[in-house]
Amino acid sequence: MTLRYSKFIKELRNAKGWTAQDVVNRINEKYAPAIPVTAGQYYAWEEGESEPRAGFTKAVERVFEINLDADYFGFKEAKKP
Repeated sequence: MTLRYSKFIKELRNAKGWTAQDVVNRINEKYAPAIPVTAGQYYAWEEGESEPRAGFTKAVERVFEINLDADYFGFKEAKKP
């Protein structure tokens, strides 16, 4: 999932005209689990060096207003968050 996912979230971010730090701020302001996301973590996700944990993938879904099952994996039955 890493390389394709990294390209996917980078394209979503660019489409919104956000910087990577904008995404990090949005995640941490509204959706971060007990441990906030760091800029370094987010950059690693975009570069395909690591993958976010489940709690962070949900936060990414909400920030970008997407559903990974529908928009990334292509499952047509999935509902938007």
